[in-house]
Amino acid sequence: MIKRPILFFLLIAILTAGLFAGGSKEEVTQTTPVYVHSAAMIKKGCLISAENENGSIKDYTLEKKKKTKKFPFENIQKGSVLILGISDKGNVLTIEDKTEEFNNETYTIVFPSLKKETIWEVEKPVELIERFSYAYGNQFFLSNASQGLTFNAKYLIRGIFDSVAERENLYTADTFMPILESYMKGEKQMGSIDSSMLPQSIDEVLALEKSENEFDIYSYGLGYYFTIYFIAYSGIELDAQRFAEGAVTAIYKVEPVMTEEEIMGSIEEYYNVLKARQEEMLAELSKFNLQEAESFLEENKKLDDVITTESGLQYVINEKSEGEMPTLESTVNVDYRLTDLNGTVLDENKGISFNLSSVVPGFAEAVSLMHVGEKITCYIHPSLGYGEYGTASIEPNLLLVFDITLNSIEK
Repeated sequence: MIKRPILFFLLIAILTAGLFAGGSKEEVTQTTPVYVHSAAMIKKGCLISAENENGSIKDYTLEKKKKTKKFPFENIQKGSVLILGISDKGNVLTIEDKTEEFNNETYTIVFPSLKKETIWEVEKPVELIERFSYAYGNQFFLSNASQGLTFNAKYLIRGIFDSVAERENLYTADTFMPILESYMKGEKQMGSIDSSMLPQSIDEVLALEKSENEFDIYSYGLGYYFTIYFIAYSGIELDAQRFAEGAVTAIYKVEPVMTEEEIMGSIEEYYNVLKARQEEMLAELSKFNLQEAESFLEENKKLDDVITTESGLQYVINEKSEGEMPTLESTVNVDYRLTDLNGTVLDENKGISFNLSSVVPGFAEAVSLMHVGEKITCYIHPSLGYGEYGTASIEPNLLLVFDITLNSIEK
């Protein structure tokens, strides 16, 4: 009679203990990324005030327990990005440092407080040139930021503005170019950036005074050089303010005013405009060059010393020779200089060897008519040269003027 209740209560006790034990083993750990706003070492480990991905700021005590005792608490500081494994009881069980990946943009979380930094109130661009300028500035500097490029936004924007304005520049090229080159070669360490470098108005940028800080001068030179390069050498139209806003957005992780689809769409739209404009320009240039070439050849063939072949090739023998003559399949060694009708040198070489089957028809024909040791000047119609497409350095339908010396025929 007595044993059954005892056994019953023992069984209940064992089951209860098992349930509680099972509960402790099933403690849930939630992974939480945080951005540290402040950190202080305490006896137990480290006390941090940190922001989670929702923007809430909380205090966390990081204790040197079994799973965290090897973690370098002394490395935690403002700006550190940590992954905390937090139990359902609120205890931090695991810590992982993602600061370096976050700074190198391989870590995807951007905490709300970091999105709030901005420059002046940026309006969403509407016109194509403005949209393209913002988008291009954003994408160009985004690619540079991934390589560790930094700058002082105030001085970079001033450099961009000065490059397109008719006023005295803050620095001359003689001042900023040596410093810019030194930074780009890695001879000088780029400075760290913070929100104090973000201007709050255009007037603030235009009121900047010369700084003796080389990082500021480098930032100015970077903005000036890149803008001039795009405008002068690439033929791109840029709205300086929009280009600057896009650049700052990329480097300082400012919330962009255009979506990724709008940014990429604007770049593609402007590219198509440029492409159509270039095709139209090349068509006009091709027509002009062809008319000029044929007009010149028509008059040139009337001169007594000019020989005109059946193909339309024209040439003048400057120095005669009785040496051997090559065929159109021969490998020859020549000196040559290529110019246009204005005398601009487009290409030249001395003592170069090649097979005549590998060059433009007019040049091959001209050399095949030469004796070793002869020197000629030949005039090649575009149809016997590079034609209506030209090359990267030779305009479409350009008449080619070659001075050629045939040195030898290679066996």
